Amino acid sequence: MLEKWYQNSKIPVFLFFAISVMLLYFGRNFNSESNNNGKSLCYTIEVFYPGMSGSFLEREITLPLENNLSSIKKISEIRSVSEDNKVSINIYFEKGADKMASFCNLSNAIDDFYGSTNHPIQRPSIYFSDSNISPDFLYAIYKDDVNKNLETKVDKEFLPLLEGLKNVSKVLSLGNDLKEVIVAYCNDKLLSVKINPNDLAAAIQKTNPFNSSISLESKYSLERMNVLTKFPELAQLSELQIRINNQYIKFNELASFGFKEKEKEEIVKLNGKNCIEIEIWATNTANKIFLSKQIQEKFDAFFKTGEYVVLHDSGKEQFESLKKISFALIQSLVLILILIPLIFRGEKILCPIIMFFISSLVWTIFLLSALKIGINHFVIAGISISLGINVDPILMISELKSGKSNNEFLRELKKVIPTLISSIGTNLIVFIPFFGAENLVPGISILITSMILMSVISFFIALVFFPWILLQKKNVKFKMANGNFGTKNFVFNRRISIFIYAALILLSFVLLVSMEKDSTLKMESNIISASLEYNPEKMKEYIDEKVLKIVEEIKKEEGIEDVLTVCRKGNCQLSIKYNKKKLKKKNIKNITFKLNELVKEGFIFIDDGLTENNGKHCMEIAIEGKDPMECRKIAEKAVTKFKDIFGVEEVVLNFKSPEKNIELIPKYDFLRYYGSSPVEFGQTLYWNMNTPVIDKYKKNKTEYDVRIKEIKSADLTLDNMLNKNILIGENLYKITDCVSTNYKEEIGNLYRKNSRDCAYCSVYVKSSEVKKVKKKIQKIMEEMQMGEGYTYSFDRQTMDFEENCKTITIFFFVAVILLFILLTALNEKPFSSLLILSIIPASFAFPLGIKLFRNSCLCLGDFMGMALSAGIVVNNAILIESNGLETNYKSIFITNITTIIGSIPVLLTDSSGYIKDLSFHMMFSSIAALIISFVLFPYVVMNFKKYIG
Repeated sequence: MLEKWYQNSKIPVFLFFAISVMLLYFGRNFNSESNNNGKSLCYTIEVFYPGMSGSFLEREITLPLENNLSSIKKISEIRSVSEDNKVSINIYFEKGADKMASFCNLSNAIDDFYGSTNHPIQRPSIYFSDSNISPDFLYAIYKDDVNKNLETKVDKEFLPLLEGLKNVSKVLSLGNDLKEVIVAYCNDKLLSVKINPNDLAAAIQKTNPFNSSISLESKYSLERMNVLTKFPELAQLSELQIRINNQYIKFNELASFGFKEKEKEEIVKLNGKNCIEIEIWATNTANKIFLSKQIQEKFDAFFKTGEYVVLHDSGKEQFESLKKISFALIQSLVLILILIPLIFRGEKILCPIIMFFISSLVWTIFLLSALKIGINHFVIAGISISLGINVDPILMISELKSGKSNNEFLRELKKVIPTLISSIGTNLIVFIPFFGAENLVPGISILITSMILMSVISFFIALVFFPWILLQKKNVKFKMANGNFGTKNFVFNRRISIFIYAALILLSFVLLVSMEKDSTLKMESNIISASLEYNPEKMKEYIDEKVLKIVEEIKKEEGIEDVLTVCRKGNCQLSIKYNKKKLKKKNIKNITFKLNELVKEGFIFIDDGLTENNGKHCMEIAIEGKDPMECRKIAEKAVTKFKDIFGVEEVVLNFKSPEKNIELIPKYDFLRYYGSSPVEFGQTLYWNMNTPVIDKYKKNKTEYDVRIKEIKSADLTLDNMLNKNILIGENLYKITDCVSTNYKEEIGNLYRKNSRDCAYCSVYVKSSEVKKVKKKIQKIMEEMQMGEGYTYSFDRQTMDFEENCKTITIFFFVAVILLFILLTALNEKPFSSLLILSIIPASFAFPLGIKLFRNSCLCLGDFMGMALSAGIVVNNAILIESNGLETNYKSIFITNITTIIGSIPVLLTDSSGYIKDLSFHMMFSSIAALIISFVLFPYVVMNFKKYIG
């Protein structure tokens, strides 16, 4: 059948071009989707309630909302933070949970909560992202006196453009000075006519409702009528006469109406200059490269060059990684094309080899595109790494034609087809287990898919079309000299060879078992993040003044491009952007040392974002219980013991010291006697002390908050506040007559995990020490007497760390077992299969030894590289065991040398992650396998030939 096919003069050519045209047509629309479908779903819910403390929000918002969320299935973890004015809840779903169903369930739970609450809050916001991680895109916009209208334009015009982009989950702006309407009243005037501020606010709300409507419901329809009570101009509201205490008074006699800049909670500066920070989070499955371009277009259209700075762009970083890998692919391609002429003579044979080699590459890319698989850096890396493997069938078939007639060539081809099938089978079967690692290593399934398709297509072209070309050629010669590779040419005798071979196998197993494992995915960044923690009472202005001096010193360092500071009460976040080319890794440590020296007050925590041979892993321990203060005490006691554990580099308490608060305790008998109550007294104080939002004002399609605020003649200290008059019933009394004072420490931010109060601490350890440190921490926590109802738990990443290491090791051994089953099925000789598989550990001793010498732990990429290279080194053993080295030395040489050449460019790229580790093992395992196949393995086969049969 094959002979008839090869001898047909037209159909093979027609079919080849027909397939090419179909693939070009259906795969013409390229995309670069992330394809990271293995990520677990994470949503963030945010609730804002200005003027309320964290303890109030936990009781009134967090607990009821968590109760509604608890009934949703497939939630693996709920984490919440209740702080002043805001509640944030992170919901993590189990891997494999349906995105749409999860979102709908969350929305229904939020609607149920919102419909049942009596508090005047806006509907909770829900985002498809994790608020605990850094934003995917970080921009800063300079602002000065010239562009004072910039803040309003950014908030009202520009941010909606970003929020409207597909796959944008959340947009947050900091540092923008927005306008609001301030109703400034004089407390003495109000008290002279016996009016409390809350009465004035209620009057404004009644006379200027933001949304006043009536619904008329009949049997078949529902009509809505809007009551036009809003004032188009503030002057009309200012002149309004209101009836209070049986008298009419104009608003302008009691208060003034005017626009004023909204007081910000933070001071945001870039390189010491005022700016607006814009943080953008993408959805978990977003195409960040495409999204990056869209965001950049919006900025370029809205701002001039130099008005904004890009501090972080994950889409651009992915694109740069794609370019590096693509360049590595081109390098691999060029190196292999240079190698081919060194092996084969004559343009007549070189042109078909190169043409079919490139055809397999093009077919793979267009087939992936036709299957709607994004051509991203995982795909390009898979193709680049497998180039050397997949050129082998074409080169091996070309070798068969060297100096043979067409009939001789066809006879030899029939003999070698089982070997080719065995070769492709051993290369493909090791891929199968790692499809289950997508949840562990996002993108690995796409990388493996590209390698499988490349292998199958190369084999298909080599077997179906390439021999037809060779049959049209004459006098095809193989350039390599036919040397005698018999055993007499080897230096080692049989016993020494077997001893060395056995030692390599033993060494490989010892290294594999003893070397530390690391299941974390390492990523490099050009951002040094630092957090400066001050006493909770320190104002943002004070912190900003201190931090500006630090920024000036940091900016003097070569390679530092921008420094962004966000100062809040008691805290400052620094983001230091550096140039990777100018600031080398070894110099980044100097920056971190300098930061520690410059900080004279407060505590600083620095994350330099570096990836080292032994990366860092953050173990987050949550102390859970009934009382948050007790949880904090246990955490503080625990960290003192964690510091002494070997392998622990840093320990951080993830909470501040309690804030000093003043309690005003109402005199109940006094208030009752004069016709008031603690609730009324508390409300009156609230309106006096806070500047709450009481209404909305709309003008020129812009919505402004309306706040009520007292005109203060002096700074509000405790003494002059207590000496203020307040209306109790019909008379005026000083506040100090109505209350007693008490000083008390109160927690600022309240943390909860899985519906229990908790306190967090972070332990930073070397990735290679995670398992040991975790056991020691468990021992310490078990020995501590925490009390009934209190327990501890690790974060999800730490809990999965050891399991992930075991899983990836199991995947590797499953791949080897599948190889054994395949070989045994083909040759029906179990001992022969074991002998062939023995070359795998022997070849791995070399790369594992290099890892040990570099003091590196075994990462996810190492195990995948070992599994994928196992298929290559096994092919060497198959050829030697079946036909001897003399017959197959050329094929062995070609297979390994092309794999080595194909892996070099990927290995030499300055990218990080498991792709580099994978190519490392592909390269060095092939080098070791080439040496072992030529020097040691033939003796092993000869010695055990009688057992093989």
